[in-house]
Amino acid sequence: MQPHIIKNLFNMFDQTLTFLDTETTGTNASNDRIIEVGMIKVKNGKILNRFNSLVNPHTNYIHPYISYLTGIKYRELEDAPDFESLSNEILSFTKNSIVVAHNARFDQSFLLSEFNRYDKVFKRHFCCSLKLSRRLYPQYSRHSLSELIKRFKIKCDLRHRALADAEVIYKFFDIIQADHSKIKFTQVFNNSIL
Repeated sequence: MQPHIIKNLFNMFDQTLTFLDTETTGTNASNDRIIEVGMIKVKNGKILNRFNSLVNPHTNYIHPYISYLTGIKYRELEDAPDFESLSNEILSFTKNSIVVAHNARFDQSFLLSEFNRYDKVFKRHFCCSLKLSRRLYPQYSRHSLSELIKRFKIKCDLRHRALADAEVIYKFFDIIQADHSKIKFTQVFNNSIL
């Protein structure tokens, strides 16, 4: 990783960014629940803080495919804090920052759903790194996080774990800065805000 490149990227926005990923019990934000949250807060090229927690979804069952994909077993979640007990920390961590997630609408919908369950408001600007990838690399047909890891040789030891995937998104931003002019990147970034 090239720290001077990351520094240029974040100075360009003079904005705090929170790279975020969630793991969930399924794909439907209305019925499924978050089981892990990972976040990395960055400003001026420096990591300010990291957050990672399993989340007790208060369900009796997690589909075996989810356990296979994430490596998270139901018994690990029984003693984890529930979303309500983590909600204030998540609000504080993401305050005054743009949240960057891959396929951001997915993570955003789950977070909104969880906060709504506890009558809490979660208003954050989201930037979608999936949209960034599609717009900056239109020559490729696939832009999943797994594809980005392979294409750009990004090291990731724990794929489908929230903090590790948030780290991949953070590293992808470094690659974007190296590959594109500030003007182009700024334009695409602004057009990728949800």
